[in-house]
Amino acid sequence: MRTGNEVLLILLVALVPSIATGFLGQRAIANEQAALEREATTELSVEAEQAVRLVREALEQHSNELTTLDEKVELAAAQEQLGLLREPPFTLVSLSPSLNLLTSRIAAESEPTPQCKSARAELGRSRAQAVRIILEQCKSLQDDRERFLWPALALDELSRQADAELEQRLADWLRKHGAELHPVERQLTAREIAGLRATGKLRGELVVLANDAGAQSKASLLAERTALRDAAKEAQRSSAVLRFSDGESLGVIRALSSGELLALASSRADLTQALRERTAGFSALSASFEATMVSEEPSASLTAPIGFARLDKTLGVAVRHKNPRTLAERRASSERLLYGLIATGVLLGFGLAGLLYARVRKA
Repeated sequence: MRTGNEVLLILLVALVPSIATGFLGQRAIANEQAALEREATTELSVEAEQAVRLVREALEQHSNELTTLDEKVELAAAQEQLGLLREPPFTLVSLSPSLNLLTSRIAAESEPTPQCKSARAELGRSRAQAVRIILEQCKSLQDDRERFLWPALALDELSRQADAELEQRLADWLRKHGAELHPVERQLTAREIAGLRATGKLRGELVVLANDAGAQSKASLLAERTALRDAAKEAQRSSAVLRFSDGESLGVIRALSSGELLALASSRADLTQALRERTAGFSALSASFEATMVSEEPSASLTAPIGFARLDKTLGVAVRHKNPRTLAERRASSERLLYGLIATGVLLGFGLAGLLYARVRKA
């Protein structure tokens, strides 16, 4: 009987600290999980603030670019200076005084020279001579349907006979005037280049034509945004560079003294893509996170915390872990460590109790 009482006493001595260790261990695990969630939310919020800062810097840079344009600069010169194909995600949008989209990058010649007019008229009769004059002197000449003759004639000549010099001149023409081509002209030109045994440089202009088409498509969509059009109307009454944004786009705009307007704008989707790919000035962002432009602050959960920072009244940046299991893996690692410590404490308690029992029995 005495031995049974001793065993119960020893077990009681072992269980009390073990239970206390388990209770404190569970509290420690809960506190550790809460600390991990706070840490994750903090680092995500810091990343969101970083993304917002970089977007504001990009807007400030583009605002300065518009501000530094000469007060009486012409549209063609301004477009050339800014560049129609901006680094993504911002697109150059050119508007007429009536707020219609202007697609031309470089202004066409206002009036063809007499030699060019004559050569155009002679195409049906003395074609060889007329083609030679047009290719030498009339790079902006259009037919009666406002289609550019120069690239069509150059491609026709190249289809008859390879000419490295003419290929180079055509590549230069496309680089300079490709954005002025009508979408149908662009498709036909690209198709004919693809059918030629041309050099890599000329084939590279196929990419330029595709980028021009993409830029013009984006410009068309951005030009219809209410925020941009409202800012354009206000800019017509002011010489200042104005910022605009709504739930789907943002940018800066300025009116020229000639009445046309220039805007550097981006859609929410394009800006999100740039943030995620860490391109165009966003390389400072971490590759471990995924940033998204949003119009409203998203809801977070314990398993998927979100960092959020507001850019303005209409847009903000939400940041998540790129790997959704990141926080779960951190929790699991922390739990394994703490459970290991708890188990060690319990085993140590029973070990000490066993040692005490042995000493008692020996005594």
